[in-house]
Amino acid sequence: MYQVLVVGLKGVDSGKTTFSRALLSHLRGKGLNVCGFKPMAGNNIWYDYDVVSRALSEGRLYGRDVGLLKEVSTGDVPEELINPVHRLWSEPSKIDASTGVPTFIIDRITFWPEGKSEDDDEYEGGRGDERNVLVKNANIHLNGVKKLLRKLYSKAADVYRVEDAGGLNGLVEAHYGRAIGSAYRKIAKEHDAMVIEGYSDAALPGGEVLEPDLVVGVEPWQISVYDPERYLDAVRLMTPSYSKEVSTGKVMELLSPKRVVEHRPSGPEERVDQLKKIIPEVLEEG
Repeated sequence: MYQVLVVGLKGVDSGKTTFSRALLSHLRGKGLNVCGFKPMAGNNIWYDYDVVSRALSEGRLYGRDVGLLKEVSTGDVPEELINPVHRLWSEPSKIDASTGVPTFIIDRITFWPEGKSEDDDEYEGGRGDERNVLVKNANIHLNGVKKLLRKLYSKAADVYRVEDAGGLNGLVEAHYGRAIGSAYRKIAKEHDAMVIEGYSDAALPGGEVLEPDLVVGVEPWQISVYDPERYLDAVRLMTPSYSKEVSTGKVMELLSPKRVVEHRPSGPEERVDQLKKIIPEVLEEG
């Protein structure tokens, strides 16, 4: 399966989702069965209340970017498959100095069935569908949110409470990577091509599970294309533990792009079509 990793070369508004949509549309136009993949994402309940409240009213949690990727993916792909780990942030979004825990409200983690093994009892009982787990920040108390979360809680298989950084890190190690891996393998099994969109300026949004054929760095005015092996080697050098949190800025200190393709600003309605025009050059299609 053909895979492209799209990362942001700046922290916010780099254009990752718009480029990913253009690339998915281009590949789909070539007759490929395609799917977007955003392993980790988040929304702020204050600034993104419209999309958050709509999802929570369904007992679900996903964001606007994931909905946009779904629109250009082949078939009716669930948002939770495109985005297996989603964080609902409080305001302000920061790290609490006393606990070391980010000021999130809740994380939704979705596991996808892969068959049972001696070491994996996630799907014991043979439900045959996805399994949602919630991680609740015990330090956040927002009375106005409780009613919104009611349906989400009712559909969760498990709810974990975290009070400190140690508890959160333990849950991250136990669950987050496994959920991302289960979604990644399901998409890979059912599609010809996958466009993996990062979050913020994270260099490796899906950790070790990712095996991109191409890495594309997006920022205003230009698209930079990187050799995937050299890119992953640079990530390893910067973070021997293969942390997902190393920034693209750090990795770029060790890398030069294979090629750079310029693009110009355009209006919201034109951006995807404008980017589609330069996709052949980005992919180096003859």
